[in-house]
Amino acid sequence: MALFWLKSQKAALGGEMEEKKVIILPSDFTIDDVAASHCFLEVHKCKLDDVEVRFYTHEMLGQVFGDNVYLIDCGPNDYKERGSGCATGVVCSDFRIADEALDKLIEVLTRNNQTGFLRQRNFALPFAIRSVQRSVQRTEKDPLLILRNALEVIDVYLRLKRTKRFDAGEARAMILESKTLNAVDGEMQAFLAEYRGGKKMEYHVFTLPWYIAARMVLEDKVSDIRDSAKFWFRMFLAIEKARKEAIESLEGRKCFIEIEGSYWFVAETDNPFITEYVFRYCVVAIVRNPVTGNVAIMTARRNRRFDMSQVGRVLNQKEKGIWYYNDRIQAVLNGSARRPQPATKLTIAEIFEIVKENII
Repeated sequence: MALFWLKSQKAALGGEMEEKKVIILPSDFTIDDVAASHCFLEVHKCKLDDVEVRFYTHEMLGQVFGDNVYLIDCGPNDYKERGSGCATGVVCSDFRIADEALDKLIEVLTRNNQTGFLRQRNFALPFAIRSVQRSVQRTEKDPLLILRNALEVIDVYLRLKRTKRFDAGEARAMILESKTLNAVDGEMQAFLAEYRGGKKMEYHVFTLPWYIAARMVLEDKVSDIRDSAKFWFRMFLAIEKARKEAIESLEGRKCFIEIEGSYWFVAETDNPFITEYVFRYCVVAIVRNPVTGNVAIMTARRNRRFDMSQVGRVLNQKEKGIWYYNDRIQAVLNGSARRPQPATKLTIAEIFEIVKENII
């Protein structure tokens, strides 16, 4: 049962309400959170402009919300806390909505939460949504603008599933043969050439090529398709520019420590592209956010030889309740966007020694 229901199930199904509906999202919302928001809006028969959108912060911990407020994938409504595989499943359960298209969407999102497979494809929109959210000062990000465009992606997916009109071969043919979309195709080819030296154009679900093709199959207005395509082009290019600048900024920094022939990264940074880079290639990374003071400790994503569970136990003994161990990604976290916690009082040097002594 939802912790934050609207006033009644009648209201949830479109009845009149005195107060404006409010949804609260994680500050770095994912494709799952977007889909959950879409389901919430759909069941209440309203649009994004009809609700107030807020983002979850540490100050909201323990706060009692009004009946008109619903938390999506944060606080007590974190999908893992609710025992679900995804945030979209939580919303569908709370408001008793289901159909074949939603069941398939929940299946895909649950798998993605477990494996991250949607983010690993070329021009993956889930990757763009998350990366832009995590680089506020480094891209042209406007959270509501990202959310609005991402909601359209979910809408396209559900419309396709509900009409059963999508066929990958048909979609490719429509794009390649379309004269009206030549401008979009030309921009995409230029984009492919510039973005990381060129990538293969694939039509996997929730990728940019799939999105363009899907909207053509659905016979959406060409001008709307062009506008959406250009928006996501800008996002990918902004992300790549920010990533390049972040990696270049590491040159000359004394934050890499060699231990037994492997490199550890120990530093303060709030740049998500730096943390993404070091978490991928360093054996162990210890990163403190200089703004919040929170710390993340992770092993390289391609190297699972270390077990971080003992590190988590020791840190929790020293500072009970503010550290948690995430087994799926082999990380010990002092809070996150979905589970904000007070910043550790331990110094980064003390944390480094604890990790070094207890990592298995």
